[in-house]
Amino acid sequence: MTRWTFFGRIVPERIPLRVVDLPTWTSEVDEFGLRYNIGIQIADGQFVVPVIIELGKVDVHTLRNVVENDIRLVTDLIGYLHGCSFDVDMISAVSDDGPSVIFGTSIPVLEAARKVKAAAIDGVLLTAVGADLPARLVLANFREAMRNPVDTGFFCYRAVEAMMQSMKESKDDKDAPAWIALGVQLQVHRSATDIIKAHADDPRHGKISVINSAERAKVFQLSDEIIKRYLEYLRHGKAPLSDPEFPLLTP
Repeated sequence: MTRWTFFGRIVPERIPLRVVDLPTWTSEVDEFGLRYNIGIQIADGQFVVPVIIELGKVDVHTLRNVVENDIRLVTDLIGYLHGCSFDVDMISAVSDDGPSVIFGTSIPVLEAARKVKAAAIDGVLLTAVGADLPARLVLANFREAMRNPVDTGFFCYRAVEAMMQSMKESKDDKDAPAWIALGVQLQVHRSATDIIKAHADDPRHGKISVINSAERAKVFQLSDEIIKRYLEYLRHGKAPLSDPEFPLLTP
């Protein structure tokens, strides 16, 4: 059996959360063929979470996301009982076999994309985004996608839907023409948005869903590119994007 121990903090830190005598329990993720025993210890806003994998094997980043979801179960329940909210900041993990991991604050696939060309805020972009209400929804949902690993697909698709809605002349217009307009204006094939949608349907209907680190990276990669194109579309006064600068985006 493999044992990992995860370390991190509960924010806001100005509330030094302390939880004693939490029982250990066994969790199963059938989609990954994973069963593990977990114990959560929280003191002064810091947590230590020993995890013993009893069955199955996943990469540490997928395990991190699954364990973070378990920690949120506790903090969300406490938050509900006290009428407040907490967030989880996973910092590091160490294995009894020797490997250790320090989790960065950025998403690896997004960080890699930005090494090619550093993003910058300029007056034109800021003005264009500030004048476009859907853009605010897009950025807000993408922020939540980064903060909530298990619900990444849900929030990324909400960002895509906000862009689709912006293509309508009236909010009562049908969705189908707006999806076509999104594809034409941003050079995005529907198969690309369908990949994101596949990880959004279950959570948006209150169903349990899982996503591994490779699937999450793909959702981020596609969503990030679509958002980049939408921002460029706004920057240029909502002029349609075209080849060769923006070739048709497919999975």
